[in-house]
Amino acid sequence: MPFFLLEVSKQFALLLGLLYLQSQILPGLMRRFRRGPTFFHAMLFSLTGLMSMVIADPIMPGHYMDERAVIVAVAGAWAGPIPAFSAALTVSLVRLVLITTASGPGNTIASAMAAAALGSAYYLLRQRGFVHYDWRSLVALGLVLALAKIAIVALSPGPYWLELLVLALIFVPVLYAFSIWGLVRLLAYEQRKLEAGAALREHERQFSTVIAATPVPLVISRIADGVCVYVNEPAARAVGATADVLLGRTVADFYYDPDDRVSVIDELARMGYVQNREIRIRRVNGQINWILLSLRPIRFRGERCHLIVFQDLSEQKAAEEALRFSENRFRLFSEATNEGVFLSEGGVICDANQTAARLFGYELDAFIGQHVDDLLVMSQTETEPAPGNGRSEAGDWMGRRSDGTLFYAEVQTRPIERAGVALSLTTIRDLTEHRQAEAQRLALALEQEKVRTLRSFLRAVSHDLRTPLSVINTSLYLARKTRDAAGRDRHLAKAEHQINILARMLDDLQTITRLEHVSSLPVERADLNAFIEQLVQQTNLRLAGHNVRLVTDLSPGLPPVAINAPELAHALSTIIANACDDRTDRVICISSRPNGNGVFIEITDATITIDQHILPHLFEPFYKADAARTDTDKGPGLSLAIARRILELHHGEICVESAPETGSTFRISLPYA
Repeated sequence: MPFFLLEVSKQFALLLGLLYLQSQILPGLMRRFRRGPTFFHAMLFSLTGLMSMVIADPIMPGHYMDERAVIVAVAGAWAGPIPAFSAALTVSLVRLVLITTASGPGNTIASAMAAAALGSAYYLLRQRGFVHYDWRSLVALGLVLALAKIAIVALSPGPYWLELLVLALIFVPVLYAFSIWGLVRLLAYEQRKLEAGAALREHERQFSTVIAATPVPLVISRIADGVCVYVNEPAARAVGATADVLLGRTVADFYYDPDDRVSVIDELARMGYVQNREIRIRRVNGQINWILLSLRPIRFRGERCHLIVFQDLSEQKAAEEALRFSENRFRLFSEATNEGVFLSEGGVICDANQTAARLFGYELDAFIGQHVDDLLVMSQTETEPAPGNGRSEAGDWMGRRSDGTLFYAEVQTRPIERAGVALSLTTIRDLTEHRQAEAQRLALALEQEKVRTLRSFLRAVSHDLRTPLSVINTSLYLARKTRDAAGRDRHLAKAEHQINILARMLDDLQTITRLEHVSSLPVERADLNAFIEQLVQQTNLRLAGHNVRLVTDLSPGLPPVAINAPELAHALSTIIANACDDRTDRVICISSRPNGNGVFIEITDATITIDQHILPHLFEPFYKADAARTDTDKGPGLSLAIARRILELHHGEICVESAPETGSTFRISLPYA
């Protein structure tokens, strides 16, 4: 029995050595020959099986510890069917062809094929998630393989058959279960170790690539002696030397101030790292530079090191100095000016001069921190956001003082940048006195305009009143002197006609005054074409016996419009009346047509032409085309002004076009209801 246990231990040690050797050489072969793992697993497990046949069991070969079957089963469980059956075929062929002196080849072949089948089945079940890679499943695989081996021994009668069967029942399950579990765990452990080593090497390679390519100055120094073991190109340029020159020098050589080095060491001892500390270093040429230093402990090439990353602050320090100078200059200027000046960030005032604080009724310290929206109020016509993101012209804003009173302000804002921060520079000027002066100027101008209008009105009305009154006076005088009744009636009729003209003049004055003091008219939806047809019929009846006739050209299907029928009829009649002249025969055409969201009404007389210099003034009050103003039948020149005002109250417009070839056209636009 001791000799038996010694032989079993020897065979198991052989298996361990062979599989360990395989786990070591397999990754190297795969990297060198760039083949898939299946090919190399098949080759190496086959070689391992062959090597296990070199040392045979001198007592009962292959009955207690058939290492070939174990290797084939491990190949199937670890690498899959192809390596398993490749190893099984290899050991079986060698057993049949080369080893002719031993007996029982059928036993060996059956064991190898059974082991390959069981290992492959385990691999496929594991791939599909039916079993897990743990010690229970591996021990179960070993027990199943042991049962197969016992069955093969039982079905192979020969010398000592009974003794072999009894010993197999005792030893084979334990040996196979322990062997399968131990060998697979060995392979898994070695595989994990190799993968971890490969990952570590890959991480070191990537780390070296990253630090070589990074544009940030970077130095790695040993913790033991502070010697630089790696310096990238940006770091070498920052200190004014090449990387080769800096390797081997200590970090302490570059500190300008010893106190900086002491503070860095203290922070490193206290925190375990250094983060964003500003220090001064001495370049190789002796120049002093400011840097922003960060430091972390790492392992590099198997040694404990410090990873030092820094940023050159020389340009930033120079910019900060220039900024301080600019701020001082800005402060002197802002304090000397009479205008309020303040800086704001996000609408919050962060700096200001005394003038701005006094303008709003604050002390300077209390003024800083106020929000622009609380200080500037939109005027009645302003719709833009509060100043701070753009520019506002004078008079657009009103300032609110600390006591709540408001004042007109001229505000101008433009964006600036200070130390990389977007700010708004705002200047403000009190327009209270300016507005008061402007209001006085406007009031004076308004009074002057009123006087001018009154003078124009009196001049026009006095002229238009004087002529009818003179005619009336003359006609009454002649009527008193005339003995003939027919002559007396003729003079009285002339006086009555002038009285009617005076009545129309007074009506026009009353109408224009009334319309100027209303902002809207009561309206209702109406069919515009029907309204025009009715107006034309009434006008033609009134003009019967005259040389003027009205015709229409109306577009059918127009949507309804909102009108005040009496007022619109008054406006259209006024325009038509201005075209009537008994001295010539004429036809006036009134047409309608759609115009986007409204309708056009056109009154065209092809027989008259209006001078171009008259057209801009045609709708002005008291305007007459003849400078002498001898035509009193047309009134004081208010009829077209009244018509325009009526159309404006309908949210419409009126214009006139005139040319010798086409005559004159009054075009009226009205919106749909």
